[in-house]
Amino acid sequence: MELKTAEAEPATAVAWQTTDTEVSAQTAPRDSGQRVLKPGYKQTEVGLIPEDWEVKTLKELAAIQRGASPRPIDSPIWYDRASTVGWVRISDVTKSDGKQLKGTEDYLSDKGIANSRFLPAGSLIMSICATVGIPVITKIDSCIHDGFVGFTRLKFVDQEFLYYKLKEQEPAFRSMGQTGSQSNLNTDLVRDRPVALPPLPEQRAIAAALSDVDALLAKLDALIAKKRDLKQAAMQQLLSGKQRLPGFSGEWEVKRFGDIATPRKDRLDPRKAGTQEFCIELEHIEQGAGRLLGSASTGDQSSLKSIFQAGDVLFGKLRAYLRKYWLADREGVCSTEIWALMAHRRLVTPEFSLVFANKGAIGRALVG
Repeated sequence: MELKTAEAEPATAVAWQTTDTEVSAQTAPRDSGQRVLKPGYKQTEVGLIPEDWEVKTLKELAAIQRGASPRPIDSPIWYDRASTVGWVRISDVTKSDGKQLKGTEDYLSDKGIANSRFLPAGSLIMSICATVGIPVITKIDSCIHDGFVGFTRLKFVDQEFLYYKLKEQEPAFRSMGQTGSQSNLNTDLVRDRPVALPPLPEQRAIAAALSDVDALLAKLDALIAKKRDLKQAAMQQLLSGKQRLPGFSGEWEVKRFGDIATPRKDRLDPRKAGTQEFCIELEHIEQGAGRLLGSASTGDQSSLKSIFQAGDVLFGKLRAYLRKYWLADREGVCSTEIWALMAHRRLVTPEFSLVFANKGAIGRALVG
């Protein structure tokens, strides 16, 4: 699919015209370095943009408000599974379809809603803590905690266009995040961020073109999901012994889970050992998929961490039914709410023990 949008060229693009063109070297506009500008463009603080585009800060385009969190966060009085108002966490955003948030893991009670920041369905939000700079449009009534900002009362800008603009700014926002126990982005940095803004009709055309690309990618994702279901069915057949691979006919053994893998007990205090650059928290592991969504570095106030090695299977023990697991490809530290499971290699490979995590067997074996 060919997209013919009129987006500005990147700030690093070469968009200068030499003096032997139709634009006279004497009359053509020039930049501060006395180079001739490409006709129809102007130099701005965000780079070269079309002449009919503007540069505005995000606070000129929307009211930007930080979320709020009820305390203590783990108190059951804030939650109600029968509620229709979602409690947005970064893990909800990272596992969404990328553009729309259609549900959350937790839902708030009336007391929880009163102590957070409520936003109606159809609101644009962005993460400013942990995994910084991820925007999403909510499709349900929800509340955001202080790790998010909401963009409301939009002016001069189409909401979908602003969503894509925030996606464009994601790497910059991440680089601006303040490092501590986890990355944080100051709200004022978001408000003061300048962006290039075309006229509204062009905004809508650009957003529609990019939405078409998203729709195509969604179809490809659906195809991948179908293939994944086929794999799951094959796993159930092979791992239960209902179907045997050619060349294998011997008897299987029954082992306790503790015979094939053991949780590591090594701990590290970042306040004494110093900053650890690769730290995994529960929110960094995707539910039921075995994928790592991100990582963080520890800070001066970080709590005790578990040490893991390459080849260990990390499995979230807090709400183990969520099946948050990952096969570590490097050493690091992780939350003590995560088991670092070391496979006993004379009986099982790390990759095979990962299968138990996918099936939920680890949680059942270790929790009881």
